[in-house]
Amino acid sequence: MKKVLSLMFSLFLVFSLFSSVSSAASEDLMTVEEYISYLKDKTLEDPKAQETLNQFLTLTKEDQVKFVEFLFSDEFYESIAYSTKANGTVKKVVNGIPVETKSDLATIITGEGNKTVTGSYILSVFGVQTTTLSVSVQFNYDTSTGDATRVLDQFGSLSNFNPALVWSHVGDAAGRIEDNRWAWARQSFESRINLANGTQVDTWHVYVLGHDWDNWKKLESTHPNFDGVGEATWEPNW
Repeated sequence: MKKVLSLMFSLFLVFSLFSSVSSAASEDLMTVEEYISYLKDKTLEDPKAQETLNQFLTLTKEDQVKFVEFLFSDEFYESIAYSTKANGTVKKVVNGIPVETKSDLATIITGEGNKTVTGSYILSVFGVQTTTLSVSVQFNYDTSTGDATRVLDQFGSLSNFNPALVWSHVGDAAGRIEDNRWAWARQSFESRINLANGTQVDTWHVYVLGHDWDNWKKLESTHPNFDGVGEATWEPNW
């Protein structure tokens, strides 16, 4: 009898431990209806939320449930770190969930010898855009050599429609001319997410180099799957 009671007590402890670990990662889990309401509220502050809402509504009911559950999982956190390490578009399937990260460089000519270059990193789940980080630099350049001569402005942009991954813009660095050739800019962000083993906080730096002929960008992070701050390599626009 004592052995039976001991076994039952041991099973109770194991079950209790398992339950507490599971709930630590899912205690804030939303329903599909709550996520739709969340996106509708977001449209009041960020028009891009409407595009995300439209994309989400095209999913089947089953995929909508999988999408929301995945946002609040440890696997989501691990997947974004994997995807954002490469240039271009990187696709990954995690437990049957398609995750895509696209890195992009865009240029807008704003006048004679004047342009704006933007480097962006866009995360999507099931084809639904959830997070975009970007940095832009506006500068003058020599029309004969293409070299940047003066930084006019630099700014960052953050769009996030994942309630489980809380982002904030934590600062920027003054734009400058590098090596008498490049217009340099950096924006810094912080992410916070509740995982099964506790809250994870990471810092992210997005950089861009502008020139009339070619442009470069890079992303570095304190996330454990990254090489670390100061270790990322520049990615070209070709």
